[in-house]
Amino acid sequence: MIVKLGNWSGNPLVAELCDKLSALEGVSRRNTPQRCFFKLGGSTLATVGVEQGKAVVEFLPREEDYAAAHGSSFIRPHPQTTMSRQGWLQARPAAQPEADAVFAWIAARAGDAD
Repeated sequence: MIVKLGNWSGNPLVAELCDKLSALEGVSRRNTPQRCFFKLGGSTLATVGVEQGKAVVEFLPREEDYAAAHGSSFIRPHPQTTMSRQGWLQARPAAQPEADAVFAWIAARAGDAD
């Protein structure tokens, strides 16, 4: 279960990823006690949360990025079957290069929405 995001400063990957996603053109951010939702054009682009002090990012990559994203060791299909069938993935980046890769896939999806 994803826990409260009250202390984001404890995970710099989460704080930086949230800041970068918020800066994408047209993206809005809504915080809940469990996670941040990033929306573009009324659709959820990604969510970011913390589980046991580690970043958890849920996102829907572009079709052409799905294989590369899914093949990464820190990414798995979304644990909810319905979302997994729709192509959603769950990332658990533990290092900056992994967080940068997740951001790139999300930013590419946001760019397609233009």
